[in-house]
Amino acid sequence: MAKNKLVSRMLIGAVVGGLTALTDPSVREYVKDKLMQVKLGASICAQQPSFSLETARQAFNEFTANVDTQASNVINAVEQIEQTVASVKGGSKDRVSLEVVK
Repeated sequence: MAKNKLVSRMLIGAVVGGLTALTDPSVREYVKDKLMQVKLGASICAQQPSFSLETARQAFNEFTANVDTQASNVINAVEQIEQTVASVKGGSKDRVSLEVVK
């Protein structure tokens, strides 16, 4: 029951916030421009579905390549940290302890 109230009140808050924001003329103009862009994009997708699918495929491939690159960078950084910790532990008489916070 409480979950339903939370969701419904969040939606009401979003609607009230959106309507309040639309009182500003610049916001109304921005929303109007974005809706026109969406309409134009939808009409292009409807007229040229193969082009739209190819564009979506290319965007997905770029995204996955970017994720792969970032994952590789993270792995490299973790390896460098491990090497640094190992060298500090091995090169010093004082023990360095690292605790993983869960």
